[in-house]
Amino acid sequence: MQALLTRRRNRISLSCVECRRRKTKCDKKKPQCTRCAKAGNSCNYTHNKGNHLSSTEGDATGNLDATVSSAPFSTTPLSSSAPPKDPHIFEPIVPSQRWHDLSISLDDSEDTIVAINQRSYPHKPNSIMAMSQRDRYLRAFIGSVWGCTISAGEKSSSDLKKGEKSVYHFVGDIIQHSRVRQKDNSFSALMQYTLFARGPTLENSLMPNCPLPDELAQTLTEIQNIIPTIPAVELLLKYFYSTIYPIYPFLDVATFENCIRCLLLKTHDMPSKYKIELNPREIRKSLENLCILLVVLKLAHAAMSRDRDPLVTQVAASMGLFTHNTVPDQALAIMQKCLLLLNITTFTSEDSLCCLLYYWVHHSLLGMNATLRLPSQVVLALDSILQLATILRLHKDPSSFKTLMKPSQFDISLFNYRRKLWLGVTIIRMSELLPNGCGSYLTTTVFLKTFMEHKHHNSTYMSAVVADSMSPDDFDIRLHDLFYKEYKMFIIWGQLCTTCSPLNESILLSSIHKIMAQCESRLNQLFPLSHLNCIVVDEDVSMRNIGKATVFPNINYSHIRAIKTFSSNLQGRLILLTIAGTLAHGLENKIRLGSSEYLEPYRHFTIESFRYCMELVKLLLKYLTGELQDSLPPKFGYFFNRILVFSLLRTCMSLTSLVIRLSFREFYLESTIRSESFLYENSQHSGAARQLGLTKRVKESIESLLISLIAISSRTVCRDHYGCHKTIAIFKYVAHLIEVGSLFDATNRLWDQILAGKEISETLRNGILFKLGIDLEESKALKEELFDVHVMEAFDDDVIANFYSSLDSLDLKNLSSLSTDMFQSERAEKQQDVFPDGMFDDSNMFSGDVLKYFDILEDSLDDISMFDPT
Repeated sequence: MQALLTRRRNRISLSCVECRRRKTKCDKKKPQCTRCAKAGNSCNYTHNKGNHLSSTEGDATGNLDATVSSAPFSTTPLSSSAPPKDPHIFEPIVPSQRWHDLSISLDDSEDTIVAINQRSYPHKPNSIMAMSQRDRYLRAFIGSVWGCTISAGEKSSSDLKKGEKSVYHFVGDIIQHSRVRQKDNSFSALMQYTLFARGPTLENSLMPNCPLPDELAQTLTEIQNIIPTIPAVELLLKYFYSTIYPIYPFLDVATFENCIRCLLLKTHDMPSKYKIELNPREIRKSLENLCILLVVLKLAHAAMSRDRDPLVTQVAASMGLFTHNTVPDQALAIMQKCLLLLNITTFTSEDSLCCLLYYWVHHSLLGMNATLRLPSQVVLALDSILQLATILRLHKDPSSFKTLMKPSQFDISLFNYRRKLWLGVTIIRMSELLPNGCGSYLTTTVFLKTFMEHKHHNSTYMSAVVADSMSPDDFDIRLHDLFYKEYKMFIIWGQLCTTCSPLNESILLSSIHKIMAQCESRLNQLFPLSHLNCIVVDEDVSMRNIGKATVFPNINYSHIRAIKTFSSNLQGRLILLTIAGTLAHGLENKIRLGSSEYLEPYRHFTIESFRYCMELVKLLLKYLTGELQDSLPPKFGYFFNRILVFSLLRTCMSLTSLVIRLSFREFYLESTIRSESFLYENSQHSGAARQLGLTKRVKESIESLLISLIAISSRTVCRDHYGCHKTIAIFKYVAHLIEVGSLFDATNRLWDQILAGKEISETLRNGILFKLGIDLEESKALKEELFDVHVMEAFDDDVIANFYSSLDSLDLKNLSSLSTDMFQSERAEKQQDVFPDGMFDDSNMFSGDVLKYFDILEDSLDDISMFDPT
């Protein structure tokens, strides 16, 4: 008996990746953690001999299960689908197991209060300014250019190379334009005033069986006067339903149409315009829908004015929509006054929240008033909208509530209306916060528990949407499905940014890499790039069940799906680029301290960051060159402006930083070759010489790519979008420095002057300290960081070869030849039309305005005066 082998049950010991709980379960059953079960998450386990343990993807938004292999370091490059591998497609390096347990803290030591008197508190770990401060090479370049702008010796001929021009030549038109341009109303200030201002409210002045209060009657008169003529209103509504609503489907269209058709009456006294008559029994609902109508008309008018379709432009011009029959800016002020009367913070409703969402969309898409920053007021406004949504209990699915009576045909639409509003609140809020790395501002508990009731009722989210629709073939169901997929992407992006929040003391690199792989896989699953090629021309569906509407526009679902695919892929790569860049910068600092164990993850995240950047560049160039015009019609271009501006800015920042880094590596290798030549006669054939040749080829390719991107965007999106024009202006200066070969010198200029003993004013010292966190007394240490031998050696042959392989997959030949002509002609036009000769000889003439230009990178409280309700 003792000789017999002891029979043991087949047990394995597993550790849940989500909550770190350890379980020992029989492998015949799927192990489940109690903590994950309560949170609604699916357990993800990694072990050395089990199969891939991942649950089937559910519809609950909290189900962030892995759709990739459970191996901790498996990654798949983003692609449109899963065809056989192309040998020309760049493959990322799969990291080894050696840095599985390494952790990093993203609580940057430079994230401190550097301007306490100005009450400037940085709250965005991955904002434009934060990334500029964290990237040593980009910080040195910006600090040198900014410092030389207010330095007295900046214009001396000894400092500038032959043919080099000052930064004034490239931002001068923006300076002149900002002097004469009237500042638009700031959305963040208007939102704050709408939500929190005190004033007369409707419930205090409206009595039953009494005439309307004077203030309300005056407001209705103003609304009636600014609404365009009847044909213009119908045209704008049709344009809104066919172009804007499919992308932002917040509204309950049928109920909205039924309401406004009862309010807008045609009379013999006013045959060309609508007359407004309120329903005395539903005054609040009528006013809320009137507010929605105002912002919808304004949004449709703004989008139509940017439409390049000749037919749309001709019809709109014939009705005077661009001249006398327009929708004035006063419409938004009247809408704000109406919301104040309704006191929406006390009497919150779905319609008032829908109005705020469309108001946000309108402001964010404005080309003249678009901001690249995330001021604290905007964060507060976003939190206020979230609180309004949670007060309405929108985060709980309507099917989870007990229904006391059977809803009628039109009342049932409220269920899907509430669902869409919650999706809209989440998407709009996260689209502002996540690119700036504000994961700490996400209420993850609320988002993870949303719609979890479907799990317990064995029904999916979309099955509930279909059940609560008026008809199974409702036009809104497919739009709702696309909207929900977009919501699920933002949830997993939110989990990534929450994991990488600086509030976390220490983060395992394996955990970050796993979530990044999940983001890529989920993006390929929900929004594959193959959607940009699969366009069905006859997939138009008429919106014929929208209540009492008099117009029945058509929606092409292929175009809407392509639009969602393109914007989601831009957004996803933008977030991944930011996270990978943040990790690379943090690991680079550890390498400078001699921590060799972080060398491999540093190389990995540097390569990944470059890959995301190249994929972004490829998408941007495909769009800007018109290659995607069939799948993305020009009439939808207005809705890409904001994400295009952010993508262009982040991409150009990454490319500029990389060019500067490679310039320093080129200087390092040249010094090595000169040192070797002292002993060896054939030093030009050494390993350093071979690395130098490859480095130069990669740098030249990146420079060509950067110039191409700047030139094409200047000829396209910058023509219609002032925010993009401001963004690209500084990179035109970078392109000029590349052309004259002065980028390396411009990066070192200020620091070399300080080390040479040049006197620096106190104003300049404080300005550099408060803006970039650089103490000029530490200029020597800054220079040593730029030439650090550990960082130079980290860019070994494998890293440069990966760069070269990725660049080789991009077609740069045609783009380079095209960009050279476009860039030269665009620059010649600008100089000939705007600036006379000798205009910039006086460096003090525009120094203050140039410094204000650099404020686009940081938060400024320049809109507090907009709290005036008038």
